Amino acid sequence: MRKKEFIGSVSILIRPEMLLASVIEPLLRGIPTEVWVMQKDGRILYDAKKQEIGKMLFSDTLYKPFPGLLAIGERITKEPQGNGTYEFYEKESMKPVMKEAFWSTIGLYGVEWRLIVTRYLKKGK
Repeated sequence: MRKKEFIGSVSILIRPEMLLASVIEPLLRGIPTEVWVMQKDGRILYDAKKQEIGKMLFSDTLYKPFPGLLAIGERITKEPQGNGTYEFYEKESMKPVMKEAFWSTIGLYGVEWRLIVTRYLKKGK
């Protein structure tokens, strides 16, 4: 009979953007919404625009011209769920558009991420 003794451990590293993309992207096909996921410190873990993954919302120069985005980002970090509006670039172009966002908290093993779903309120000119 074997004793119940500790013989080692396993450590696993994941790339959140790959895990999240495998779940989110199939669900959004053909739906006029966008999804991004952010840590509570402002780091973007997932975005359909791959160049935004890993950026820090509150310090990256890409986001500085959009005070409404930074303001809603502050709310997102503090409130486990909510909604609001902000202006940021359209997914397909660099044209600013107004977006409506709804967010909720997802978590695992004590780590919380904010899942943000957005839709355009009006298209840019």
